[in-house]
Amino acid sequence: MAAIGATDNPSSSQDVASPPPLSRPDPKPRGNPGNWATSNDYPSVALQQEIEGTSGFSLTVGPDGRVSDCVITQSSGSPELDATTCTNVTRRARFEPALDASGTPTTGKYANRIRWQIPRFVPQISFPRGPEMQGTAWARILPSDFPQKALAEKRQGRVKFELAISPTGVVEGCKVLESSTHADLDAESCKIALNKAKFGPALDVAGQATAGRVQTGLNWRLPMEGGGANLPVIPIPPALPKELRPKAGTTTVSFIVAADGSLLECQGQTTMDTRLFAPETICNAKMKMEPYTDANDKKVARRVVIKTNIEIEDVK
Repeated sequence: MAAIGATDNPSSSQDVASPPPLSRPDPKPRGNPGNWATSNDYPSVALQQEIEGTSGFSLTVGPDGRVSDCVITQSSGSPELDATTCTNVTRRARFEPALDASGTPTTGKYANRIRWQIPRFVPQISFPRGPEMQGTAWARILPSDFPQKALAEKRQGRVKFELAISPTGVVEGCKVLESSTHADLDAESCKIALNKAKFGPALDVAGQATAGRVQTGLNWRLPMEGGGANLPVIPIPPALPKELRPKAGTTTVSFIVAADGSLLECQGQTTMDTRLFAPETICNAKMKMEPYTDANDKKVARRVVIKTNIEIEDVK
């Protein structure tokens, strides 16, 4: 019985097929392609103009598994969305490379699409940050700042105005909102703001400098008797405009603090119609945190969930 077997058959080596060489005609993505471009990457111009679309792309992937070229094969209709697609995919995508018939890594092609939709948690009217005043020295009114007629007639008053600030922080316009009841003091207030006030620009949802507006003012007070210096005049703190008032709703932001302190997988949603509680202000921030540690004081990743709830009630 033991003598009956293929080992004694001289043709057995030809009957057993050898395994085919390992090959892979196309590159295979490592990880989830959905992470190559996220809502946090939405171009600010497209976001402000509420542009959505789908960008189809074709990648050339080298033997090292990295993208060496990206070509848009289907335009979204927005140059910003198409450019952002290739920029992020080239930077983030990694592959198991294509393999030739002998199993050697080789260059291959990969195609896919990214659908750009404005995330519902991003407010449609919005800056994460308005213009920031750079110091208050410009508001120190000297006796020489007073119009001569106003000084002679001992006229005073408070002026509230709105300033238009350029993306470079320059005051480009001034509109009087509440008059001092004296035209010359109103006009001089805007002149001082236009010539002396300095601001850091507003930032859009992507953290890019953009045009903005700020409300402030000056309180004109006559110089002290006896020739002393006039008291410093501090600008009126800007009042929150109507669209910035807190409104009822909830906001949730979720992210992972990695073992190296970097923020990963940040996402959020909100039902608040306000610019003060926008999840993207956290998600767009390029920051690191002190990582969490386990019971053995080893640095570990942890998911953090921040929930904010606002309720508006009648005063009893």
